[in-house]
Formats: sequence, C-alpha cells, structure tokens
Amino acid sequence: MSFDDFSDLVEAHLMQEQEWTEIQVADFISPRTRRLIQAYQEGDSVAATASILLAEPPVQQHWE
Repeated sequence: MSFDDFSDLVEAHLMQEQEWTEIQVADFISPRTRRLIQAYQEGDSVAATASILLAEPPVQQHWE
C-alpha cells in the first residue's frame, strides 16, 4: 500500500468514526503529519494510527 493510500484510509476512518468533514480531518491531520508518516513507515494499521493520532496532542512541525 502506498503512503497516499494509507493516508486516505486513515482520513476516511476519522471521517466515519468521528463524523468529521474533509475540512475537519485536514485541519486535524496537518499538525500530525510527521506521526502519520512514521506510522506508515512502521507498518501500523489504519485503525491503530487513527487512535494514536486522536490520543496525541499536535506537535509543532519543523520541516527541514
């Protein structure tokens, strides 16, 4: 599965489980992008990743 596929599935899971709109999911994911990438690289499941993202506070992104 590609990262784009994984990311889309996590976003869809959040929309379904949290009943969020696409804009709400985008606002939520943006500060958590680094953790989403890490979860993908570690082979975490979609549901586990969504739970992790919901449990962790957003972090400041420092892209290099």
